[in-house]
Amino acid sequence: MTSHNVSVYLDNIETWKKFKGACKEEGKRPNTVLRSFIESYCAEIFEIEMPLEKQIAQGMIEAKRIAKGKVKGKDARKLLAEIG
Repeated sequence: MTSHNVSVYLDNIETWKKFKGACKEEGKRPNTVLRSFIESYCAEIFEIEMPLEKQIAQGMIEAKRIAKGKVKGKDARKLLAEIG
C-alpha cells in the first residue's frame, strides 16, 4: 500500500503538493501520514483495530465470497447492488 501513490485519492495535484510540502516540513512521509489517519479513523469510527493491509485483505476476501455467491442467506447480486 505504501508504494502506491496516494495522490489519486486527493482532489487535485495542487492539494497533493500542499499536503506533501506540509509533511516534508514536519519530516514525515505523506503515505505514512495518510495510512496512520486511515487506521486511526477506522479504529475510532468503525471500531476496527488492525493494520490497513489486513483491512484491505479482509475486504478482498469478502468481495470474492460475495462474487461467488457464498454468503449465506443472501443472493450475491443483491449484495453487490447494495454495495454499489
